[in-house]
Amino acid sequence: MRRAVGELKVELVRGSETIVLSPSPGGGDGHAEPHGQPDALVPLARREAGECLAEDMRRLDADEIYLEALEGIKKVQYV
Repeated sequence: MRRAVGELKVELVRGSETIVLSPSPGGGDGHAEPHGQPDALVPLARREAGECLAEDMRRLDADEIYLEALEGIKKVQYV
């Protein structure tokens, strides 16, 4: 996956504060910028697309509508 445009960062907004997390230019580490506090260096491990996909697949719930559609195919009579 590639980011086509824009700055890569995550903003966590909690009540009265915002924490910004952005990667270092060299990669591997990132900067956490809590509002009103000094920046902190945090490790950011890059994961392969396969690892991310596997994690997403583990979290999927059963797709009842898709199951009904597949069962409906069995009932179709082809002429």
